[in-house]
Amino acid sequence: MTMSGSTKVDPPPSTRMRHHHAMILTTLRKSSAPFLPPPLLRLIHAVDTYVQLHHASINAVTGTNIEEPSMTILSSLVMAYLLWRFFKGITWLFSNKRSTAHLGEESVLGNLGGYGNGDRKGSASSNAIIFDETVVLCGLMGSGKTALLHRLCHEKEGWELPLTVTSIIANVCYLPTANAHRNGNAGVVRIIDYPGHPSLASEFTQLLIPATTSRIVFTIDAAQPITDAASFLYHSILTHTTIRKNLQQQSRILKILVACTKSDVKGSKNYKRIKIQLRNELDRLRKVDSVIREKTKNGECDDDWSLKGQNVDLDNLGDDVPISICFVEVGLGVEKDNHGLVAVRDFVLNGVVPCQDKK
Repeated sequence: MTMSGSTKVDPPPSTRMRHHHAMILTTLRKSSAPFLPPPLLRLIHAVDTYVQLHHASINAVTGTNIEEPSMTILSSLVMAYLLWRFFKGITWLFSNKRSTAHLGEESVLGNLGGYGNGDRKGSASSNAIIFDETVVLCGLMGSGKTALLHRLCHEKEGWELPLTVTSIIANVCYLPTANAHRNGNAGVVRIIDYPGHPSLASEFTQLLIPATTSRIVFTIDAAQPITDAASFLYHSILTHTTIRKNLQQQSRILKILVACTKSDVKGSKNYKRIKIQLRNELDRLRKVDSVIREKTKNGECDDDWSLKGQNVDLDNLGDDVPISICFVEVGLGVEKDNHGLVAVRDFVLNGVVPCQDKK
């Protein structure tokens, strides 16, 4: 546009945007100044003064004309903090290390229902499922418990391995057996997939106390080290005072099937190697436990529920340990001839222990 012999050129969009941004920062500085502490006001004045005195050299480095430098720095810091909090929240959402201190037994086992056969207290019109036995799937996080539960409870042609995430709530399904409605049996097995978060171990014990819980499928990732899995098995089951006392009082044997999952993954170990490593790790934990007991014993005669013997024998834990352990390899990615999955299903439904070499 020409006026009085001169041409007026509109500034480029980037310049207009910087000018608009500077106006916002100026307004923000003026409106917030009465509420800011004097030290912060002096800092803002010092930063602005320094930038004005070194205006030329700063422009040469940055290539831009910095307006309201102190407010620009503060707004950048606030934006960086908000982004950090946002990504921290996203990381927490998908993290396996979330706190479960706020969860009680009612929350963790909230999905469970039904009544053990003979223990039902409700009326005949209740829709609660009656079951004869409970089988617990347990193990560390990411060891394949939930995938195995889906495979057992939704077996059909064209089944695909589901995408699972770490849960802090127990999952449950019910499967019919061949003994349905015979001799007063409901013919139903309840399968509980208990979450593997370490802080939920105390609630896990409650599942093994009822007499209806007769079997455990303990999952171990065959492609990973077994140190943590051995510690879980040793402290939460094999030497747990409440569980051992309860088994002896009820005169029953708790069967444990160690399912070496992900056997179809490259680099995974077979069940014989898992068995040797587990035995060695349990023996190490037993020796450590023995030393601790000796150092902490003050003449008191407390019950000793540790594993006895020179070495841990997984084929025979001893007459005072009413627990039996067997092993099987399971690869959920195998479409055909998956004998391990068949063995797990027979164990879950009928308590059939898979045959294996005792080595």
